[in-house]
Amino acid sequence: MTVLITDGRYKNSLAILRTLGEKKIDVFCSSIKKQALCFYSKYCKKSFLYPHPRKSPEKFIFQMKKIIQQNNIDVLMPVGVSSFTIVSKYKEELEKYAKVPVADYESYKIAHDKATANELAKKINVPAPLSYSPKSLAELKTCLKEFEYPVIIKARKGSSSNQVRYANDQSEAINIWQSFQKKAPRKNQDVIDYQFPIIQEYLPGEIVDVLFIFNQGKLRGCLTQERLLTLPVKGGSGALNVTTNDPKAAKYGIELMKALNWHGVGMVEFKRDANGTPKLLEINPKFWGTTEVSISAGMDFPYMLYKIAMEGDVKPNFSYLYPKKFGWPISMGVRHLLETETPFTTIKEYLKLFTIHNGTNIQLFKDPNPFSLQLKNTIRYLLLTLLQSVRERI
Repeated sequence: MTVLITDGRYKNSLAILRTLGEKKIDVFCSSIKKQALCFYSKYCKKSFLYPHPRKSPEKFIFQMKKIIQQNNIDVLMPVGVSSFTIVSKYKEELEKYAKVPVADYESYKIAHDKATANELAKKINVPAPLSYSPKSLAELKTCLKEFEYPVIIKARKGSSSNQVRYANDQSEAINIWQSFQKKAPRKNQDVIDYQFPIIQEYLPGEIVDVLFIFNQGKLRGCLTQERLLTLPVKGGSGALNVTTNDPKAAKYGIELMKALNWHGVGMVEFKRDANGTPKLLEINPKFWGTTEVSISAGMDFPYMLYKIAMEGDVKPNFSYLYPKKFGWPISMGVRHLLETETPFTTIKEYLKLFTIHNGTNIQLFKDPNPFSLQLKNTIRYLLLTLLQSVRERI
């Protein structure tokens, strides 16, 4: 029983490694860089490097096939957006060598593109905010007349918080839209696409995540969560989350993924409008950054995906602990503390995690080495931030 996971630098990759490793599954880890969290874990059977999936997709696939063949890998589990996208695109070729439990590329493309995902939502009557993807400056100026400010401007494809900006007036919206277009890569827009950014209505409420696993269009597990603290502070990845039970958001998310005949894991992000209605922000068609929250609450998506790959199916599970808070005090908590205008609230929320009912990613006794690397990286980040602050004052 062997699994190869990608993106060993990420905290969700570490969570996947740990939960599979605890079940005596041999997990091989790979990354584009040597300083990868997973490489330091006691559960990592062996580590490998690979070329950047977005910049060199063919070389990446060649390396994946080589690792799989030389190590008798049973299941390939991509994690990050670049590797997930390229693995889905080359799924048919990779399946000659290992099980690849990801969605077919035609479904993946629709989910990964925020514009086509929004169109799908409207088609099947899932609530979605007002959104446009203007193809010219003239179109942009016309569509902006329909919005109230602030508006959100985001890349059509990609999952980084750097690809989301806020504009408070028309002039700022035009400047951001044009700056996105200048960043558009000339080739290989499968992973990131800045060319025609999305203009989207701003919603004032909380972000609600619907997390799921499907087996060839059949739902096998679902969990909802909310982000209590985010990075960046104004809105982004969850820095401290809490599991919830939100039937309405879950219903909308499941309808979307059933329409795509989804296979594998993924997340649908909603945000509540002024009336409390969850509206689609985007689909994250891969393992999400806060995968560890689900595992700690009893919904072990990575192991369920492994079972689907190896045994053809898994027993459906919709039971999990809620509300359960989970966070990353070192890697994300410190950064949130530096950005927020309410530091005492941040400290208070993170201290609550060290109780029997909540949790953190710190495993000082079971698997301490990744924590050491996170601590080292956080100290380095603090020193660089301090140095930059000093330079700005000189």
